[in-house]
Amino acid sequence: RASYNEAMVRLTNQANRRHQPFGLLVLDMDNFKQVNDIHGHQEGDKVLITCANTILRCLRNSDFAFRFGGDEFCCILDCQTEQQLSCAAERIKASISGSDYLVNLGISCSLGGALYRVGDTTHSMFDRADSALYKVKSSGKDDYQAA
Repeated sequence: RASYNEAMVRLTNQANRRHQPFGLLVLDMDNFKQVNDIHGHQEGDKVLITCANTILRCLRNSDFAFRFGGDEFCCILDCQTEQQLSCAAERIKASISGSDYLVNLGISCSLGGALYRVGDTTHSMFDRADSALYKVKSSGKDDYQAA
């Protein structure tokens, strides 16, 4: 989480100076609590490791992934357009859905995204992405929405 905070401050400052956007994805693993409840925390840890590795395989060298807390992850992406952000989200979602291990445990992922806007702070950008995530969670999960 500390690494996420540092990266967001650095990139937000750079974006403010250079007027060059970047993207933020907030991911939540759907149905993760039931894995811990039914299969135990050791299996839950395996799910988190699998999700983290799956997310990392979807990213480029210029992107960053962080475990934000619990079953929530954040990705900071080197992208300039909503379309690039959406493509990254869809790649991650498809990879999670393509894991037999995760699918057999009922795990999918919901994502919210935000592209940097002039004047954004680390908090305003996160809040927009997080709000988009919660719209996905409340409308059925396993989808992506941009803010």
